[in-house]
Amino acid sequence: MPEPIVLLTRPGIEVVKAPREALITLDVLRAADPRCLHVAGDLITIAGQVVYRVVGWQPTPPALLCWLAEDNRPKTAGGSGS
Repeated sequence: MPEPIVLLTRPGIEVVKAPREALITLDVLRAADPRCLHVAGDLITIAGQVVYRVVGWQPTPPALLCWLAEDNRPKTAGGSGS
């Protein structure tokens, strides 16, 4: 089982990993809590901490290919590209 990228904690939401490339399935986008995931144009912001730019499409399973555009995580969470 893959390691989680987003971890829900009592004080809030922590992005524990931010790979440079990511696939975000349409099911995840559809089911996402708007406090955790925001889509604006070709940018997807996760928990206000990382921003991905949509650069492509995968048909099966339906998913967006994304590249990390910004990593604003606190340094204690491994910010800046881990």
